Amino acid sequence: MKSQAHPAVAQHHRDLRQPSHRSDARPRCGATACDEGAGANLASENRDGQASTWSPGIRAGLAITRDLRSGPNPARWKGHLDTLLAQPGKISKAKHHKRLPYAEMPAFMAKLRNQTGIGAKALEFTILTAARSGEVRAATWDEFDLKAGIWTVPADRMKAGKEHRVPLSDAALAILSSQKAVRLNEYVFPSPRGGILSDMTLSAVLRRMEVEAVPHGFRSTFRDWAAEKTDYPRDAAEMALAHTIADKVEAAYRRGDLFEKRRKMMRDWADHCAQPV
Repeated sequence: MKSQAHPAVAQHHRDLRQPSHRSDARPRCGATACDEGAGANLASENRDGQASTWSPGIRAGLAITRDLRSGPNPARWKGHLDTLLAQPGKISKAKHHKRLPYAEMPAFMAKLRNQTGIGAKALEFTILTAARSGEVRAATWDEFDLKAGIWTVPADRMKAGKEHRVPLSDAALAILSSQKAVRLNEYVFPSPRGGILSDMTLSAVLRRMEVEAVPHGFRSTFRDWAAEKTDYPRDAAEMALAHTIADKVEAAYRRGDLFEKRRKMMRDWADHCAQPV
């Protein structure tokens, strides 16, 4: 025959099984507060008095602040999660710039060459060098070695803060030659007032041409062309775009800039853009 528990003991166990909705309710193990695992069972009340379960890390942190467990907070940022996750300020949503398919570049470039104005010249040069528009708009003559066909963009004008050498195709050199013939000051593509060309000038050219693209998008067009239509190494295309190597170990071992490979690649890119329509 099964023995019956004492009524007081039975009531005590029933009380323990009853959920508590009091704001000061704390899970207890005997006479002391629960330690490991207490945070996993901790629930909080919202303003309407309804209990809502938090994430394990937050529950563990709350348990520590209420003296329900000991040890370091697994949800802490400094000295813990900051070594595992990206810094909040470096997280951004992917932004895709409007671009033209590389197959449409020959027809577009032929139309672009018929446009007048400094903005059209700057845009054409930007496309042929796969550069950022800001690098082109602020370019000065002392950055160019026309005989060697090299444009050296100083570190303080580069997004990655590192000097960048750009091999110049014959088509790019031809634009520089025409600009040098009408040189006004230190800038290769000066504004009408003689300063740095506005960032809207190149975009205005595309709007005038009724082209659904933005200047920065042609860098993506170049990257697609290099990946899908050539056998050039991925690194060569990334270096042409002056992209930073995400892998720090790989970056430490990579010493050269594949300049001669990039020279051939930029020549082929110019030839692609100049194909007869």
